[in-house]
Amino acid sequence: MCVAAAMLITVNSNAQSQWGFGGGYISGSFTGKDNPDLKSFPGFYLGIDRNWAFSSMDGLSLDPGVNFIYMSRDKERLPAFQIPINLKYTVELSSDFTLSAFTGPVFNLGMTSNGYSKDDLILGGRLKKWNAQWDLGAEITYSHSIAIRIGYNFGMTKAFHFDGEDPKIRFNGFQVGLVFRVME
Repeated sequence: MCVAAAMLITVNSNAQSQWGFGGGYISGSFTGKDNPDLKSFPGFYLGIDRNWAFSSMDGLSLDPGVNFIYMSRDKERLPAFQIPINLKYTVELSSDFTLSAFTGPVFNLGMTSNGYSKDDLILGGRLKKWNAQWDLGAEITYSHSIAIRIGYNFGMTKAFHFDGEDPKIRFNGFQVGLVFRVME
C-alpha cells in the first residue's frame, strides 16, 4: 500500500498526459462451482480515461477511467458503470507504434434494470449491484492517437444474491474496442 502511495506521489503534473475516448464490444460471463450453464451476455461499452505518466519511471502510467456498459440476453438487461483503475506500461515499437500492457482493479456498479431487480435471472436470484474484477489487457497505439484495446476482467467478488444462500458465482468480462487519444 505504501509503495502504491509513493508511486502516485511521483506522478509529474508537467508530464505528458492524455485523455482517451472510446468504445467497443463487451461480453460478460459467469463462472464458479455454483453456476448453472449460463450463456454469455454480449453488449457494448463507451468510456473515457485519463493517462498520467509517472515522472520517475519511463513507460509506466496510471490509467483510470469510467465506462458505461450495456449487456443483454433474451429479456435480461445489464446496464452498469465500470470504473477501471489500471497501471499501464508502454514500450515504443517504432516511431508510429507503441505497445502497452495494463492491469488493475475494476469496480462495477449496476444500474436499475431487470437483471439487478428481478429475482428470476438465475435460479430465483439476481445480480448484486456492486462487484469487483481484476483487469488484464493490452493495446497497440498508432501515432499516439488511436489504439486497439483488448482486455479480460476476472471476477474477484461474488456476483449474485440469493435469499439465505451464498453462491460462489463470479462475473467476468471480455472487451475489445477502439480508443481515440487526445494529448493535453
